[in-house]
Amino acid sequence: MPVRLIRKLLGLEKPLTNLELLQRTAKQCSNPTVPKPPPPQFIPHNDAIAILETFDCPNRDVADTGIALVDLEDRLSNAGADLVVDWRSSLQDVTPIITDTLDRLRIETSIDLFGDDLNEATIHVAGKTAGLKYVPRDEDDFDSVIVTINSMIQSTASFRKFRSCEGTDGWCYAALSNELWARLDSTAGDSVDSMFVAL
Repeated sequence: MPVRLIRKLLGLEKPLTNLELLQRTAKQCSNPTVPKPPPPQFIPHNDAIAILETFDCPNRDVADTGIALVDLEDRLSNAGADLVVDWRSSLQDVTPIITDTLDRLRIETSIDLFGDDLNEATIHVAGKTAGLKYVPRDEDDFDSVIVTINSMIQSTASFRKFRSCEGTDGWCYAALSNELWARLDSTAGDSVDSMFVAL
C-alpha cells in the first residue's frame, strides 16, 4: 500500500517519518480485545510473615519482595493449617478434622454421626446443639456446615473460607480465635481480605 494512501487513511496532516508511521499503524492494528493474563497475586513480605506466624507455620525463606499467594497457601496447607473438603468427601471423613481443629482452639466439641451413610450429625459445643448435613449427591454446599459451626463458636473463634477455592469442586477453610483474626486483620488486612472471606 502506498505511503501517501496510508497517511490519508490515518488522517495525517503532515508527513511522518517511516518509524512514526510504523508505530501508528502497529498501534491501530493491535487487538485490544485480547486480555492480558492477570499478574500472580503477591503477598507483601511483612504480611506473609504475620500470616505464617499466626498459623504456626515456618516463615523462613520468604523473600523481601514477598511471596506468591499460591505459595503461601501451599505452606499453610503443608503445615495442616487448613480444612480441605473435596466434593466427594463424606461428613464422616471431615468431622475428625473439624473436632481436632476446634480442640486446638480449646473449644470442646463432640459430633455424633447418624444416617444410612453417616451423612448427618449432631454437633455439641459449650452446651449448644445443632444439626449438620452434607450429602454430595444432594449437591449440598459445605459452606452451610461451616456457617452452622461458626454460629456455635462465634464468641471464641471462626472459620474463614479461602477465596481461591471459590469456583472449584471443593472447599477450603482456616480457623483462628477471634483475637488472632482481629490481630491479622489489623496488621495484614488487605492480604487477609485477598485470601479469606468470612462466612
